Amino acid sequence: MDNLLVYLLAAIGTALVVLSAILFIKTRRFLDRCIDTDGRVVRYADDLDGDPIYPVVAFEDGTGKTYEITRPSNGSKPALGTIVRVTYYPPDPTNAWAAGTVTPWVIPSVLTLGGVGLIVTAVVMSIV
Repeated sequence: MDNLLVYLLAAIGTALVVLSAILFIKTRRFLDRCIDTDGRVVRYADDLDGDPIYPVVAFEDGTGKTYEITRPSNGSKPALGTIVRVTYYPPDPTNAWAAGTVTPWVIPSVLTLGGVGLIVTAVVMSIV
């Protein structure tokens, strides 16, 4: 039974690492099609306690239509009118985020960590 569990963990871990590699490639290709533009902090969204701390950034896409994103708070509260660099996907401008963040890389990274963790666990279990 123990050998079966070791092989299962190793197989699932390997599959997750392969999947994450595919997602890294797809994310890179997706980002190559994205556009950077300038946005401005136009207001603040409330947190769960009702305190206005999350900057809302408005930006225009290539057609001149305005969209808004809410930036996570990093402890600082930029002044209204502050220019913020925004990255968006032209076919779907609602798919946007503050430029320079790791947002697009979160899922592939988590899958990589999970896969490597399962592989290491399988190796340790096979030694012990």
